Amino acid sequence: FHMLRLLPVEVKATASPGVGATVGLAAFLAEYPRQAPFGLLTCDIDAPRPIARGVLAVPLGCVC
Repeated sequence: FHMLRLLPVEVKATASPGVGATVGLAAFLAEYPRQAPFGLLTCDIDAPRPIARGVLAVPLGCVC
């Protein structure tokens, strides 16, 4: 039996994302912990970096 995997992605128009920008992703991850072990926050930054538990901030160009 194969479990469906989900990759939640949220886009923000900011160059300085904070933990507050992850509220929607955090709620989704809490609702679907087995299907979505992590999420991506795409924004106007230069390099990927962890921003909150289970959320990785990535440059807009990384998700095309």
